[in-house]
Amino acid sequence: MKHQLLKLLTSVIIASFVMAACGGQPTAAPTTVPPTAAATAASPATAVPPTVAPTPAPKPVTITVWDYYGDTTPIKPLVAAFEAKNPNIKVQIEALGWDGFWQKLSTATAGGEGADVVTTGLMWAPQYKALGAYADVMPLSKGQINGQPIDKVFPKPLLDAAREGDKLYGVPYDFDAYALYYRKDVYDTAGITDVPKTWDAFMAANQKLTKAPNQYGTSVTAYWSHFDPYLYAFGGQYFDANGKSTINSPKAVKALQFMVDMTTKKAAVNWTSDMGDFTSGLKSGQVVSFINGPWMMGVLRKAAPEMSGKWRVAMVPSGEAFGTHIGGTHLAILEKSKHKAEAWAFVEFLMRPENQAKVWTISGAAPAYLPALDLPEVTAGDPYFGGQSTLGVFRGTVEKGIPNPTIKQWGDVSNIVTKTMEIALLGKKTPKDALDDAAKQIDALTGK
Repeated sequence: MKHQLLKLLTSVIIASFVMAACGGQPTAAPTTVPPTAAATAASPATAVPPTVAPTPAPKPVTITVWDYYGDTTPIKPLVAAFEAKNPNIKVQIEALGWDGFWQKLSTATAGGEGADVVTTGLMWAPQYKALGAYADVMPLSKGQINGQPIDKVFPKPLLDAAREGDKLYGVPYDFDAYALYYRKDVYDTAGITDVPKTWDAFMAANQKLTKAPNQYGTSVTAYWSHFDPYLYAFGGQYFDANGKSTINSPKAVKALQFMVDMTTKKAAVNWTSDMGDFTSGLKSGQVVSFINGPWMMGVLRKAAPEMSGKWRVAMVPSGEAFGTHIGGTHLAILEKSKHKAEAWAFVEFLMRPENQAKVWTISGAAPAYLPALDLPEVTAGDPYFGGQSTLGVFRGTVEKGIPNPTIKQWGDVSNIVTKTMEIALLGKKTPKDALDDAAKQIDALTGK
């Protein structure tokens, strides 16, 4: 989305974590034990109550949660309700922020103090999954969450990103999938009544929308996640079944060439870091449409309240296939947690539909729990987007999406892809030459 990833951990960290991960078995879920009352059935005169040692109440357990949501966290407001229903579990929230979280996770993986539950980006730094930092939640959940089969209540691409064989290293909490944001008022003025559904139509519409001196139909950005919709839609992939890079396949080259063509044919502006904050281009009317995730809805509302009613969202155009970036937050339990059962109880509570709805109403993110996406407070029309029920569009997008490869080298691979896009979009190399170079670098990195 918009975060920098940490570098891969060293082999020293790997070795130390493997030794540390051998402990931490789940504890039994706490229960309230009622007082024991018994009597013999002889007669009132002879009945002698047995001597029974009192059963102590379960000892209170405190679980720690690392939460990178920040000021708009939907998790912290739910702690009191959870503790009221689970009086023997106390929840301690540590607000870390995105960068702070990865620093703490790195330390914990190397043998330092960790948390029980974490908000984490399994797709942004999958190396931690490969290193065994997260616990498999299947033994805790028995394949269900709040009485529903896990496979039925989450988008498959998000579950796939958390899986390794029959193990599941977290449950989706919010999701990021790309859609097309567009200025309906500008489309109407230009006589474009149908949102483009193919890439050829997208090119033509954006050429029509581009006006001198400083209005562009759309924008492109040199960042790996912004390559995903084009790469997948044109039939490309990052790797083949054997793990060898296919980033320079003819289909991948065609995808990057299309992005370059949009800039040279005056359909798009290449938004570079020296152009300033992207929202300035949206507010000024320089950019009429763009492709990004649901979190940008909150950005628009905050940065450009005066544009309320002008924006809409639609499905990204399709090509040989449908393409989108898939990302989002997962709730995971750290392998080193000594309170896995209690941690899972908290995760289940956060995933109740009414609590998942708060991901949207409090933080402005898209809930990953599918039943929550049907609740009235989530499906209600959004005045900022002309009364449109916006999350329905993103739901259709995420269920068709493809997660990026969850390999331990992904952080460095994504950096190579970003740099390659920058080189091609600036015209320093052709898309083919740039991607050929990228494939060599990636194969050297992964040992293929």
